[in-house]
Amino acid sequence: MVGHAKRKELGVVDLVNEDDKDTLGHARHRIRNYLDTRKGLKNLGILRSERTLQGDYAEWLVARLLNLHLSKSAVEKGLDARDEEGRTSGSLRAKEVRHNP
Repeated sequence: MVGHAKRKELGVVDLVNEDDKDTLGHARHRIRNYLDTRKGLKNLGILRSERTLQGDYAEWLVARLLNLHLSKSAVEKGLDARDEEGRTSGSLRAKEVRHNP
């Protein structure tokens, strides 16, 4: 554009005060690590939804401890897993796992 000065695009780093720039850098690094971790856990089959990491990990762990096979769908209502005999388990996040014949 002739006759117009180029406007500098400002990023978040440009807007925060000097004391917060270091914190912002650390936060960005940790957020990237968190997102990479979620992706890796999805690839391992541990993280199956966009819910809490702790909840999906707990379901995966309980299923392994009880020799259950998690449902393919993490949102299948009332069904989280099956055992070797085909019995279904409802909520693996609950304190008690109930088998429904």
